[in-house]
Amino acid sequence: MSVNNIILEIQDLNVVIQEAEKEILRNINIEIFEGECFGIIGGSGSGKSVLLNSIINSLKEPLKMKSGKVLFNHQNLLEISENELMSTIRGKKIASIYPNPHWRLNPIEPVGKQIKDLYLSHFKDNIGDADKKIVDLLRKVGIPDPEKRYHAYPYELSGGMAQRIIVALALICEPNLLLADEPTGGLDATIQIQVFNLMLDIIQKTKRSTIIASRDIGLIAHLCQRMCVLSNGSIVEYGDVHEIISNPIHPFTVKLINIAKSNYKNRKKNDFREKMINSFKEYEKLILKSNLENNKNHFIEINQNHFVGRALINELIVN
Repeated sequence: MSVNNIILEIQDLNVVIQEAEKEILRNINIEIFEGECFGIIGGSGSGKSVLLNSIINSLKEPLKMKSGKVLFNHQNLLEISENELMSTIRGKKIASIYPNPHWRLNPIEPVGKQIKDLYLSHFKDNIGDADKKIVDLLRKVGIPDPEKRYHAYPYELSGGMAQRIIVALALICEPNLLLADEPTGGLDATIQIQVFNLMLDIIQKTKRSTIIASRDIGLIAHLCQRMCVLSNGSIVEYGDVHEIISNPIHPFTVKLINIAKSNYKNRKKNDFREKMINSFKEYEKLILKSNLENNKNHFIEINQNHFVGRALINELIVN
């Protein structure tokens, strides 16, 4: 990873619900480097999917962009037209991997044709090489008998194979940046492992910049170098993955990690609650110390690879 080359920079991004002006994302600031895999961890409703859709400016009503910038190779994607986004960015330079593949694929078209249509929409002059390129890609993402599966319909594919088709759709135009939204979501445990291994193989071999949004902190820990923790639309902690997981500071991060631990079911509820209470106390001390030092930044630096946010205590839910 080159610290000199920033491929994506999100600056002071704020997203609201129209009319109500309810904040969905607040003051989001993230930098993604070339070749980096960056993780976004958070629970349902934390704003992960909204954040990924904001990057390619594809928010649907009632959501709207209130303020901020999304700089992709120094170009603000929030200032270019929808036609330009469709023709030069989405699917070509920035591609998305979604969960629930059977919902995303057209049920009445063969999967090979769907991939080919996307490819030729961006590379019209390559029609002669398209079929071979697609078959080769299907083989690379682990589709058995790719020449035959090229002509298969989505309903003829298992959940795991359908998700591999979604990955192939994302890779066909060789994008600079991948956005993976819960890439193992909606799959059974065995298939999740297969898709995880596929994602790991892609990241290691292509060195392509990738953002993964997930509720699975184990997935983030194994695939990503850096991460941020999203709660109620705000980043509450960010930095090096292993630094955060080994030394979580924010109470919400502590909660996520403790829930994720394999022995959580065997732990007494009171033990978990006591750990959370202690976490709140330590966090309050940290905020108080920072205030006394007149540090008014959004984030408090724990070390050069670890930062914790100033989210309000009463916004956090502890069960």
